[in-house]
Amino acid sequence: MKKKWFTLLTTLAMVTALGTSVSAAPVVLSADTSVSASETLTKDQAAPDATVDQSEQEAQKVVAKFLTSMQEKNFTDAVSLVKDSRYLSEEKQIQKYEEYSNRTDFNKIEVVGSQKESNSSVAVTIKEDGEKQDLKVIKDGEEWKLVLGDGNPATVKALNPSEFSTNAAVDYYRLSGVQYGTVLIGGDAFSVGSSHTATIMGWQTTGYDSVKAVNRYEVVQDVWNGWKEWSVPQKISGNSAEKNSSTWYSRSFDGIPAGSGYHIRITGLTTPDGYGSSGAGNVYVN
Repeated sequence: MKKKWFTLLTTLAMVTALGTSVSAAPVVLSADTSVSASETLTKDQAAPDATVDQSEQEAQKVVAKFLTSMQEKNFTDAVSLVKDSRYLSEEKQIQKYEEYSNRTDFNKIEVVGSQKESNSSVAVTIKEDGEKQDLKVIKDGEEWKLVLGDGNPATVKALNPSEFSTNAAVDYYRLSGVQYGTVLIGGDAFSVGSSHTATIMGWQTTGYDSVKAVNRYEVVQDVWNGWKEWSVPQKISGNSAEKNSSTWYSRSFDGIPAGSGYHIRITGLTTPDGYGSSGAGNVYVN
């Protein structure tokens, strides 16, 4: 017995001398005694992360609520969750949201992440049809709002044709004095059928023989979160005469999905500065 007590006392003395350098066998905690990672952080460590998470969570909630409202066709709620610069009236906005809802399966759009940009701005990442894209969400007063629209006056004019004086016919576009860098969007929406092709034919000129009109033409679609590009842009250079159709250009855009809400987007590329191009054209689809 004395030998056993001596061995135990010697072992305890060694452990005391070594301190924490000697560990006991692993201890398995029961479910009642487990500790989460967050509980091991001090208050000062946890506070900054909590602030970031809260901003991103609020932004993600706004986007998720908007997608749900669009899926459930609750457009009044959807309008209340956004700052959308594309429409001049709430009536027009609701009308367009209904169109987007009819041709978009919002139930299949996922919120997959977010990145805080500032105390009042978060980029929320969504995935639609396998493609990821970022949506801007800002803090507007005490509320978070999803930002939609590119701020381009041409977009407003294209999507609110009844609000502007225009003589444009269906599938028709006109440009006047378009200088380098100016972006125009045709105010007449058109549909594409089973041919998946749209063809433009028209004329453009600077009015000066020594300066060629240069513009880029492309097909874009009006979708719920902006303009979706569906075609390879076509750069057209040269002057043509309005009254001489033999000088007109003709270009086709292929691979466009059957659907509606398509527009022609024109970007001015004429140089030197100070010269602009004018013209007009028609869109033909099968």
